[in-house]
Amino acid sequence: MQVKATHFIDTSILASVGLEDRYEKESLRYLKRVSKIYKGNISILVLGELYLSLIDSINDNISRTGAFQNINGVIDHLNLEFVTLEIPHYNHCIEKIKKADSRLEITDTKLLAEALGSECTAFITIDEKILESRKISELIRTAHPLDVI
Repeated sequence: MQVKATHFIDTSILASVGLEDRYEKESLRYLKRVSKIYKGNISILVLGELYLSLIDSINDNISRTGAFQNINGVIDHLNLEFVTLEIPHYNHCIEKIKKADSRLEITDTKLLAEALGSECTAFITIDEKILESRKISELIRTAHPLDVI
């Protein structure tokens, strides 16, 4: 099967699986198909935010270890590429995102900048603030996992 597009996968998709929240089913459905249809990209910032959210949300060590193992298994299975941008280009992209929507949190701004700077076709997220931002969607396509499977 030919790859259709490159997706930058937001932390929210992976966290949903690790935390087994209300978006877990649709996130898992998307993740199972992404490597077959799309090229998936993440960054070290995605992993950092993901691991921090698991540490903050799961207090029981056994449950936390299980969540880390689940996430590591998912990431290994997906054959993802890691995005790294040159600093001047990264800063330029951050400024574009901030100018488009200054309401976004800094981590979301940085992740969107990585997606924009790496010329991903879409930023896949369950974050409503990002999905509802018309100005961000003018810079880079934002989509809910169910919209692309």
